[in-house]
Amino acid sequence: MPLGPGLRVIGGAMNLPRRSTRTLPLVPALVLAGALSSPLPASALFQRGDADASGSLDLTDAVRILAYLFLGAGPDALPCLDAADADDSGKLDLADPILLLDHLFRGGKPLPRPFSACGSDPTGDALLCASYAPCPGAVEELLGTAEAVVFIIDRSGTMQDQGELAVAKREALDAACAFREDGELGVVFFDKGMLRFPAAGPPLAASDDFKAEVVRFVASVAGGSGSCPQIGLVAALEMLGLSAKKDRAIVYLSDGTATCPGSSDEAAYIRHVLEVVQQLNADGLPIHAVGIGRLAPLYQKFLEDLAAQTGGK
Repeated sequence: MPLGPGLRVIGGAMNLPRRSTRTLPLVPALVLAGALSSPLPASALFQRGDADASGSLDLTDAVRILAYLFLGAGPDALPCLDAADADDSGKLDLADPILLLDHLFRGGKPLPRPFSACGSDPTGDALLCASYAPCPGAVEELLGTAEAVVFIIDRSGTMQDQGELAVAKREALDAACAFREDGELGVVFFDKGMLRFPAAGPPLAASDDFKAEVVRFVASVAGGSGSCPQIGLVAALEMLGLSAKKDRAIVYLSDGTATCPGSSDEAAYIRHVLEVVQQLNADGLPIHAVGIGRLAPLYQKFLEDLAAQTGGK
C-alpha cells in the first residue's frame, strides 16, 4: 500500500548494506512499508539477501546462511535474520541460499522486498533483525538540517501491544544521540497526560552530557493509558517556540491512535487536533510523522494529514 505524503512507517524488520565474486552494491535509500509485520523486531530497516550486513550482495551471504544452518555458526554470523530470509518465507532453510545464488550467478528473479534499497519487512514473521548497520536510522534521516528538534513519543496502551513503544524509543534515541552537537534537543511523551524533558523552558544544547540525560529519561518512562496527542503536540510546539534556533522540527512517533478520555468520537477529536496544531503552529514548524506498527486507515490518514499540513517530509 503506497504511503501518503510526509508519512514514514516503521515495523517489520529494520537497519543497512556490501561486496565479492559478483557484487551488487546496495542503494542506501529509505523505503518503508505501508503494512507492517508482527512482532516488531529489534531493528527495522534492512536489505534482503545481505546476510552478513556488509552493504552488498555476494557469495559470502550464501556461505554465511549455510554456516548458520549446517555448521552451528553462532548469532554473530547472521546479525539480521530477516535479511538472511532471502525468499521471505518467515524461516531460514536451504531455500534461502539457493535463491540467493540463483539470483547472483544465474540471473534469477529479484528477491522479495526490501530489495535494492533499505526497507522494513512487509510480511509478518518471527524473525528478528538485531542489527543492520548499512541502513540509516529512519528518524535520523528525517532531521536533515534541523538545528533544534523535539521528539514526541506516544506511550499509550496500544503502543505496548507488540513492543511499539520500545521501537519508538529506540528510533528517537538513535536520532538524538547522532544529532548535531551545536543543536538543541527535547523530548515529550504523551498518553492521557504529558511528560517532557527538559521539564521546563526551551530544548537544551545537544552536548554529550545532555544526550546522556535524554537517554536516561527516555529509558525511565513506562507505558501509560489513553491517547491524547493534542497534549503532546502543544507541549512540543511550546518548547520549540522558546528556541532561538532558526531551523526547528518536530518528530512525532505514534501508532496514530487518539482515544483521549472524554472524547467519544475519535475521528472528530483527530480533526480538532489538526485544527489546534494549525492554529498554534504560527512559525510553520515541520512535523515529521513516523507511524509505528500496523496502522488502521483512520490513524494512517491522521499521521499523513499531520505531516502534510505542516510541511513534514
